Amino acid sequence: MRNVLALLSACMLLFAGVGWYRGWYRVQSAPAPAGHHAVNIDIDRDRIGKDLHEGEEELQKVIEKKLKDDGGKRADKAPPDANTPNPTQKVKSEVKKSNPK
Repeated sequence: MRNVLALLSACMLLFAGVGWYRGWYRVQSAPAPAGHHAVNIDIDRDRIGKDLHEGEEELQKVIEKKLKDDGGKRADKAPPDANTPNPTQKVKSEVKKSNPK
């Protein structure tokens, strides 16, 4: 349970750091009347949506490129011949021969 809480805390801190760096929100403080202190948090929803959309497009490009590169490698590999014996069957038969009961 402690590990789950630590993971959630780390994710939350990472999100807060990335959000601050990317300009998703701004925290402003100002003096208020009668000795109080006012804190204003401005969240830029348009910027968050734009960044998430751009990230989604980049991820899609990376996945497509990876699939394209892997597709060529898989096409070069020939499927195994149906007459080729299975190596695990060979080992099992040898084990049976060496351990007579």
